[in-house]
Amino acid sequence: MAASPAPDISVLIEFAVRYDEKTGIVHISAPGIESFRTTVREDPALQRGHPILYQELRDHLERAGAIRPWISAKQMAVAARINYRSFRDALWRAKKRGELQWHDKDREWRARIGSPEHRDLQRIMGRMLARRPDWAVKS
Repeated sequence: MAASPAPDISVLIEFAVRYDEKTGIVHISAPGIESFRTTVREDPALQRGHPILYQELRDHLERAGAIRPWISAKQMAVAARINYRSFRDALWRAKKRGELQWHDKDREWRARIGSPEHRDLQRIMGRMLARRPDWAVKS
């Protein structure tokens, strides 16, 4: 006689999930299970790297308001009704002067709303407009 398969057993576990903006790592713990703590990273080549789970958790945290949303320099320019190319050029000049050390040249200009990087973008835009009001888009 063949052995019968084991019954499926499910267990409901509550998890606490948080995102570390400095490291880009998602931390998972289970309150009540003292020994359960782990992390998830985006890069599959890294230990505990799981890009699909990472993005799902990040998306959920962002929808829940636990992660501030991103805003791009282009979105900021459109909202302020200024020419994006002029704004981007002002950002590159500021980077060359050493004011924007956080920006990687291979990535788009973007920052989390309310972050120090976002305040840098706002500062550069304000300075740009104060010097050259003609950069504003005409209606």
